[in-house]
Amino acid sequence: MLPSILLWAAPFLVVSVAYLFFRFLPFRRARYIGYGVVLAAAFFQNLFRCSFHNSLFDTILLLVVNFIAAEFFWNLLVLKN
Repeated sequence: MLPSILLWAAPFLVVSVAYLFFRFLPFRRARYIGYGVVLAAAFFQNLFRCSFHNSLFDTILLLVVNFIAAEFFWNLLVLKN
């Protein structure tokens, strides 16, 4: 029961953790390079329609991509203000 609740709450947790990473973690340039590598890997994985045999890894990859998008939009929000 608890893992399914955490799975449904994960998108909300991703946004809050992305905000904390954006505000308090240093080494933004290194993080953004790592984000680019992760996004490129996710793009090619989706392009070639390959998937992990374990759905947990697919879910984690999806949450990581959502985390990167959330941090990107936090950046846009700060630039707008």
